[in-house]
Amino acid sequence: MKADSTKITPFWYIDAFGKTFSPSEETNNFISQNFHVENNYDGFQAWTKHFVLLKDVPKIIDLSKYNLSNQYNGDTFMFNIEVFETLENNIKISGWAYFDKQNATKTTADLVLIKEGSSKGLRLQSQKVNRPDVTTYFKNQFNVDNAGFNSIINTANLETGNYKLAIYLKNEETKKVGLVLTDKTINK
Repeated sequence: MKADSTKITPFWYIDAFGKTFSPSEETNNFISQNFHVENNYDGFQAWTKHFVLLKDVPKIIDLSKYNLSNQYNGDTFMFNIEVFETLENNIKISGWAYFDKQNATKTTADLVLIKEGSSKGLRLQSQKVNRPDVTTYFKNQFNVDNAGFNSIINTANLETGNYKLAIYLKNEETKKVGLVLTDKTINK
């Protein structure tokens, strides 16, 4: 696909037995310019990633129906940002989010940067993370094992401004949608 742009198509990448996903910097750049990880799974000695075309995933989310001066909008959900670290031009983010009293298997979480004064959010590349510890810790009767997420974002390409990190949670099956503005900020 790198050699012939007409062959760029969505694909699944699966591997196992101690092999890790560690593409070269050149391949990482190619992936970030063309693909979005729509779904992924990490299991015992196996993992998979579903890469879809970046052009098919809206990078901007319209948030104009929400009052962005409120921390909670839409359907409420449980969440925690466990890691928010800045390393040079990269920010590492990880945590979890889920709607209470329902399984999280059909729920998608998007990490979103909202620029001060804007009603639109910039969707960040993120991955699902298997987090059975969340189900166990909260003694949840529903399966919220896939409530985890992580992301590493490069802030070099962000426009100058002040941003708030938000979590946009959606479940197509139950039609629940919620937005939480976290206390995490990026100033560029």
